[in-house]
Amino acid sequence: MRFAHISDLHIDSSKPIIYGVNPCLNLEKAISALSEVSDIEAVIISGDISNDGTEASYLLVDSMLSTLDVPVYCVLGNHDNKHVVENLLSKQRLTTMRFVSEVTIAEYRFLFLNSVKKDSPGENMSRGLISIEELERIEREVSLSSAKCFLVMHHPAIEVGGWMDTRILINRDELKSLVVRHRNIVAVLAGHNHYSSESLIGGCLYSIAPSVSTSFDPRMERFREAYHPAIDIITIVGTVLTKQTIPL
Repeated sequence: MRFAHISDLHIDSSKPIIYGVNPCLNLEKAISALSEVSDIEAVIISGDISNDGTEASYLLVDSMLSTLDVPVYCVLGNHDNKHVVENLLSKQRLTTMRFVSEVTIAEYRFLFLNSVKKDSPGENMSRGLISIEELERIEREVSLSSAKCFLVMHHPAIEVGGWMDTRILINRDELKSLVVRHRNIVAVLAGHNHYSSESLIGGCLYSIAPSVSTSFDPRMERFREAYHPAIDIITIVGTVLTKQTIPL
């Protein structure tokens, strides 16, 4: 089974250029690259679909992704607006992006998690947190099934060094302890860092997708544009998992 993992589109309804990058142009490049990859069964987006959380930004992304001939599953990031997305879904105005709690693709289960923590009313924290309820849901779902599972969330659970590590999942050790107890969790997919990295912990792959829009580097100055947008293609056969990063 093969699928695409992309992240951090950051489409903005009022700012066409962010950190010197055109996110819409980069998304067009990503869609073009995806159309040339054979045999992918889905596209997984791990958050920050929008930069400003407006209806217009989500409708634009939904329209652009409609040219793909595979399902697109999404989680929300700290830049996304949950209430706007829920309102659009209730009115059936999003026809391409799917927001579900879990789905089975081929024989593999994908659990989509909320790692966004509220800072104040209407504001999300940059750092993430998996709630107790979400941790209990993971425990319950993976215990009841022998199927190989992927966890998908916005905030990374692994450190990459430098300034990025101040922005990742707060209770990452708790999540990793849970994952170690369940050998059928084969990968944890995230975004948020705008920097591609991976780590193998207890046989589970923790993979942070590169950003489609702006891109950073922990070795560079905080939020300095590094100009390396890309997408990941993940292939799994049994328990053997490989990742290919395609620059845009």
